[in-house]
Order: sequence, then structure tokens, then C-alpha cells
Amino acid sequence: MSPFKRSPPYESIVLRSVDIGEADRFCVFWTREAGRVTARARSVRKTSSRLGGSLLPFRHLSMELVERDGRSLVVSATDRGDLTPPGDFARLVMAERGVELLLALTEEGEPLPAVFDLLHRFILLCADPSLRPLPAFQLRLLHLLGLLPAHTEDERFSRLPPDTRSFVLLCTRTNDLRVLTDLCPADPALDAFLRTVQSSHLSRPLKSEGVGE
Repeated sequence: MSPFKRSPPYESIVLRSVDIGEADRFCVFWTREAGRVTARARSVRKTSSRLGGSLLPFRHLSMELVERDGRSLVVSATDRGDLTPPGDFARLVMAERGVELLLALTEEGEPLPAVFDLLHRFILLCADPSLRPLPAFQLRLLHLLGLLPAHTEDERFSRLPPDTRSFVLLCTRTNDLRVLTDLCPADPALDAFLRTVQSSHLSRPLKSEGVGE
């Protein structure tokens, strides 16, 4: 009998990857089945490895892990081929802001399949230079995590212009991020609202804030 516990297949999106040692890579994934997961991939930077090209940020994978000595190791990863990193710096920064917020607001071991679907759609939309999906993603993510004040008892929400309040409420009811992106108002008050709400749930400012602006 194998001494290692093998995981079921995970549908995963790579959020972070860091090269460590001579050939290993440490990765943070968001999975449909288990939420946030961290794992080490052994020897993936060797030219003989079939995994290395898949274990890069913003890739959509089918993945299996084993548990060994209390650590998770990647043993298989197949790129589903429908996600790639955004093609220019500004789009990459936008995607990174969304990912950093997700990591800052979540812990490991929280299965949140609706967040997986939102993240997948967000990365797809970030590749389109005509779209600005970040504010709608942030609002929808905060709602799914139970952190979005969308009631008149909250002063931050009540101070928003009526049309902007209506949009925030729409983000609590609508799953389709493309629809929300198309309807998102270009309102400085909305940006200020998002900054205030996010800062109330973060222990430190996001590193990606201000980059590329």
C-alpha cells in the first residue's frame, strides 16, 4: 500500500508560483473543490519535466496532489488551455490586484466554488483591453465572502450616489461578471467606497495598489 495519501483531482487556477531550490517550484492554487491550496512541485524546472509549463500564474489546471510529511506535493497537472496570463503590463497588474485581494481575504481550507467561477471569469475578462472588470470583481468577491456593506444602515454605502448604490446592490444578485463589468459606473465615489471597505478587512495595504497608475 502506498504510504502517501493521494488527493482527488482538483480543478485549479494558479495564483502564485515561486522558484525554490535548484529545480522546485512552490505554488498557491485556488481550487473549485477545496478553495485555497499551497503545494510544492518537485524538479519541475528541469528540462525533462512535463509539469513546469503548466505551473505558472493564471493557468487553469486539472491537478493531483499527495500528502507527504505534512506537506502537499504536486504529482500531476494538465493545462486546460483556456486561460493565459494577460498580454500586457496594465492587464497583468489588473489581474494581480484581484488575486492579491482574494489571497488577503481568504484562508486555506475554505471550499468556495462560486469564487472559483468568479476568478476564472475575471482572468478571462482581464485579457480584453476594452474591459475594466476589476471593480465589479472586487464587489462581487466581497459579497461572496460576506464582506460587502450593501444596506443603508452602513454610512459608507448610504453616501454613494443613487445609481452607484443600485450597481452595488446589483453585484449582490448577478453572477455574470461580464454583465456587471459592462454596467459598472465610472464613478470616483465607487472607487473610494471600494478602498474604504477593503481597508477595513485588510491588515496591511495591498502591494499591487498604485502599481501601473
